[in-house]
Amino acid sequence: MGLTVGSWEIIAIILIGCNSLLKRQKLEFLGLLTAFITGIGIDMWLFLLHYLITPELWYSKVVCFGIGLVVVGLGTATPPNHEKDSKHSI
Repeated sequence: MGLTVGSWEIIAIILIGCNSLLKRQKLEFLGLLTAFITGIGIDMWLFLLHYLITPELWYSKVVCFGIGLVVVGLGTATPPNHEKDSKHSI
């Protein structure tokens, strides 16, 4: 049957382990935890999204891809809103 999209996060876990061996440092537990949680999140999202929307036609696939591309672009390009002075924030 093969690996799911989220289970390919095992590659990240292997890379974190190899990095710690090469640097001769202890394993980064938070990095492993992040990779594990990300893999579960990807699989759950794809499982839930599969029943919500499944584009069949080529133009609906292009539209879904375009929407996803814009959302990812906005999510990575939008700077966080850090307040200079926390006294005035509500």
